Parts: sequence; structure tokens; C-alpha cells
Amino acid sequence: MIEDILNNPSVEEFLVDFERGETLCREGEDSQDLFILVDGHVEILKGLQPISETGEKGTIFGEISFILGSKRTASVRARSYVTAIRIPKEKIDDFFKKFPALARHLLRLLARRLDARTQSLFAFKEFCDQLPDAVVATERDGKIVSWNQSAEMLFGRTWDQMHQHSLEELYEDRHTIVELTEDLRKGRTVKEKVLDIRRSTGEVRHIATSTSALYDGMGNFAGLLSLSRDVTETQNIQRRYRRFRFWMFPLVMALCFVAFFLLLASPHLKESSRIIDIKQQALRDQIANDVLLLQSLLRDSAARRDTEDMERFMQEFYQVQTKTRGPYTGVLLLDHDRRVIADYPLDPNARKPYAAGTSYGGIPFEKIKDSSHHVLVVYRTDQEHPGGEKGIEIAFEMIRENQPEGWLVLQLDVDRLAGEYNADETALRRLQF
Repeated sequence: MIEDILNNPSVEEFLVDFERGETLCREGEDSQDLFILVDGHVEILKGLQPISETGEKGTIFGEISFILGSKRTASVRARSYVTAIRIPKEKIDDFFKKFPALARHLLRLLARRLDARTQSLFAFKEFCDQLPDAVVATERDGKIVSWNQSAEMLFGRTWDQMHQHSLEELYEDRHTIVELTEDLRKGRTVKEKVLDIRRSTGEVRHIATSTSALYDGMGNFAGLLSLSRDVTETQNIQRRYRRFRFWMFPLVMALCFVAFFLLLASPHLKESSRIIDIKQQALRDQIANDVLLLQSLLRDSAARRDTEDMERFMQEFYQVQTKTRGPYTGVLLLDHDRRVIADYPLDPNARKPYAAGTSYGGIPFEKIKDSSHHVLVVYRTDQEHPGGEKGIEIAFEMIRENQPEGWLVLQLDVDRLAGEYNADETALRRLQF
């Protein structure tokens, strides 16, 4: 086809030459001229990023702007000395009449590109549908143009109900979404937010949403990409945990007053044994509540091996422990084979964390009768204790749908157990969970 065009003398007026590094057409330029490569190599760029190159004789470029009557969607730059046929917009119709084979070639080219794009979009949609998080994409004006199956399940709406509707319609607090969009338009970083949605059944759910700006090849704002997941249960547990922490001190004080009253009213009870029993019961209650909280927060993250989520939850947990002087020196997560998933010492300077994959299989897990906990006695060596320093740990198996998922191991401060709770490994064996 290209040889037939070049052999026609009338094509000479359309031939143009470009030196290496010269731009044949520029992205964003308001031009609909059509180019056919005759000789040399060119590269195609989006913004400043090269996306492809070609030296195939007869390659057509500039066809999208010509057909749509729009600005250039990409730049074309010469990588060598280039000869091309440049057909001005106003002469394209006459050129097609003189060379009808070019029109047919252009149609076949566009059909192949459309087929390739369709296959790519289908594959991308299939990939997004496999993601557990809800994926929502919008245009520049905030209208929804794409979402996956997880989004339908999370928001309780079908694609037909939300296509070309605004993103803020999904949320109860629409003003927050408007502000978030404006911040992203201005190039600001937006942290993950927990927002409320209301399903068609009237049920309100808490959704953790991370939103990023999308940009075109010229760096212009092109829309939003939002990833969301349901954190309703986690939020409810955290609220209960905060309430528990708020009332814990008054509760302990009340227990102390009750204990004091009982001691006065019951002279046959030994004062020391009563105090010890109360302290050990308080230790048992604190461990039980902390285990419930940690399993709820970390179970899904551990299953996904999401170290960022686990790190964030543990930092929040340790902030509370630091203020209340809890009985722990560290927390470990093990898989069902008792290999370390993650190790979080309360004081990172006190010891080196175990590496992921380290086996706990050589340490006996002593199962306590009629209780869900196991007691572990370990000996760790360091410079001060080359023969090994004794440590006590308490482990709970994490279960989902009657299937074991792994282990939550709490490393205990032996000195604090003895000094504040009058407890040792024997007392831990007597506790019931």
C-alpha cells in the first residue's frame, strides 16, 4: 500500500523530513493532520514517558485526533532522520479518494487496536473483580465510570444504579467526599478515612476508604480511584475497647473497695490471699479482653500478611499499654505450623525481633485443662544471660469457622507479674479462659 502511494508523483508535495529529536506532533496540540512513516524510527510519548517506538514503513499516527477532531493524545518524536507523509486535515478527503487503499488500511488498523483494547479492558476488569477491596473509578467531574464486584457487595447497589452517578452519593457525609476531592485536585495527600454508608436496607456500615487522584499524560487531573473495605466490626470492637479502658480504673477501684469490705466482714479470710486472688483475677480479665481485641484486629491482616495494617494496630495497642503499664513485653503472631508471621516487642531496644518464618515448633505448648490458653516457658540467651534467661508466654489459637488459622502469643513481663499481680507460671496455669 505504501509503495503505491510513494510511486505516485503527486505525493511529493506531502513528503516532510525531520531531524533526530524533532517532534512530528505534540500531545495536547490542536491539530488533526495525518502522518504515514516512510523511513526512519519514531517514538511515541505520553507526557515525558516513552510508551512505544516503531520503524515500520507505512505506520500511521495521528489518526485518533483526525477521527475524533480532538487534540493530540500523545507526542511523536524522531529517533533518527525521518521521512514521512504529512496529510493536512483539509486535504485528507482528497487523499483518500486518490488512494482508497489507505482508508481501508486505516479501518483495519483501528479495528485491530479496538480489539486489543477491548481484550485488555476485559482482563483488567476480571483482575479487579478478584480483589477483596471495593474499587471505584470516577471521571474528572466525579461521575462513576467503573467499579468491581466487591463494590457492588460492599455498597449494596448494582452497576446500573450507580453508573454516571456522583461518588458522594455512596456516602452519608457527602461534604467530606467533596472536600476530599478538592484536596486531591490541588495535589494534596489525603489519608485513609473511615466513612459511613447506608445500604438500601437502612443498615449503616463503617467503610475505610483510600482515595488517589488519577492524572493524564500531561499531568492534568483526570479522576479518582477509590479503594474501600468494611471495618464495621473493627470499629465496634475498638469502641468497646476504649470504653473498657475508660471504665477499667474505676472498676479496679471498686473491686478494691469491695475486697476491703469483704476483708473487714470476713475475719476468717486471710488478707493476703484475698488481695492475691483479686490481682490475679484482674490479670485474667485484662488478658482476656486484650486477646479478644488483638484477634479481632489482627486476624484478617495476618491472613493477608498485611504488615502495614498489623504494624498500625500494634502501635495503637502499645500506646495504651505504655500508659496503663500492661503485663506484656511483646506480641507474636504464628501461623498454624507455629512459624513466626510477625514479632512486635514492646521495647524494640530490649531484644531483636524474630524474623518471619522462625519456627516455634521446638517450644512446648502446655495446654491448660478446661481452658483455651497454653503456657510456654522459654529461655532466651543474650550478652547478659549467656545461659538463657527464663521467660513466660501465654498462647491462644486463632480459629475461623472451626479451622485453625494460627497463634497469638503474649510475652509476659516476669518481674511485673510477680510484683503487681503476685503471679508466676503456676498461677498462669490456674487461670481459666
